[in-house]
Amino acid sequence: MNQSLVIVRPFDPHVHFRDGPIMGVVAPIVARYCQAAIAMPNTDPPILIGIQAHEYARRIEEASNDPNFRVFSAVKLTADTKPADVAEWQEYGIKLAKLYPTGVTNNSADGVVDPLSSSMLEVYREMENVGIILSIHGELPGVHRVVAEQQFLPIFRKIVDGCGSLKVVLEHISTAQAVDVVKGCGSNVAATITPQHLKMTAEDVFEPFGIGFHNYCRPTAKKPYDREKLREAAMSGSGEFFLGSDFAPHLELAKLAAEPAAGVCNYPAMLPFLATLFESYECMDQLEAFTSARAAEFYGVGLRDEQITLERKPFTVPKSIPLAGTKGSDPSQRIIPWLAGEKLAWSVKTA
Repeated sequence: MNQSLVIVRPFDPHVHFRDGPIMGVVAPIVARYCQAAIAMPNTDPPILIGIQAHEYARRIEEASNDPNFRVFSAVKLTADTKPADVAEWQEYGIKLAKLYPTGVTNNSADGVVDPLSSSMLEVYREMENVGIILSIHGELPGVHRVVAEQQFLPIFRKIVDGCGSLKVVLEHISTAQAVDVVKGCGSNVAATITPQHLKMTAEDVFEPFGIGFHNYCRPTAKKPYDREKLREAAMSGSGEFFLGSDFAPHLELAKLAAEPAAGVCNYPAMLPFLATLFESYECMDQLEAFTSARAAEFYGVGLRDEQITLERKPFTVPKSIPLAGTKGSDPSQRIIPWLAGEKLAWSVKTA
């Protein structure tokens, strides 16, 4: 039985770093585990143009306190996005443009009403011409959250079929149907899988008491069968499935609201959980590919020869993450991490 595992330090293509005081806390956490990440653009206000994305990425790098940590930029698509905008994105090294259907998650009220409109298809085709990836939050607005992903999949397939060789990523998939749809597409199509969707089912989210509100994200976790299909995809060695954490921290007060803010603070539990899970399936040899290699290849990100060591040593997830200068007892000044207080079999070795 292995007592340690050395892997290439991960690249996480789906991170919500936030802004302001929260960024100052969470950026160093991500930088501790990853050598590079892509910052999602559904901030408030949103990231819509190249210079905004570039400046946001540089602020995150500065907040990380790690001169070697790299943040890549993304912009948010809206109904007002034009093909001419794409050239400006390219000038600033934008890796992807993110499609949020209107109203499906946080800060998506100004999202895309009709992802299949002729104007949006023109934008996608221009993205294909210059090599910018289309990243999609794949849920249909206006339907129950439990079936929103499944009902969006026909739209996703039409986008893929109508855009030639455009690289497309279906983010944070949560269903067996999504796994099958991505498998049925070409090599230009991929999907990210979060750690929470590899662990949880709907019961962990919609339980009447307990910590369900801290587990709430979009799309929500589904049935045990869906979870098993996601695990199979993550550990299959197939290049179209890779980690995208969807790290989305919120202050505890926002998670305790009548309608909890969608998002899971899955660092610092993520890597210890993944090591524990992959070992239980005797697939530790696939962990590096899932967390580092596959995404880097798809996004065209060159990774440094930088490693991180996991060791068989119990890790207890912190019960809270206080904002800088606070004691962490006030729900308006702290974040409750995913799996708070739980003990995992693996930990990340510290220097």
